[in-house]
Amino acid sequence: MKVEEEYERLGALVYLAAWDVRRAKVFGRCDESTGSVPFDKLVEQVMGQEPYRSASRIFPSRKAW
Repeated sequence: MKVEEEYERLGALVYLAAWDVRRAKVFGRCDESTGSVPFDKLVEQVMGQEPYRSASRIFPSRKAW
């Protein structure tokens, strides 16, 4: 007999974080799910703060990929 289990999160939250290496700062947020929408919210949160908000260009580090 083969039994498959269904994974249920039962209200668990996801913590997403971004690390600013130059300023030694962590930006974080909790969300109800993973995926591109919560990630985009984190990017908006980071980019809405100085010095990123007023920067003319941002260069992500390829080492993080």
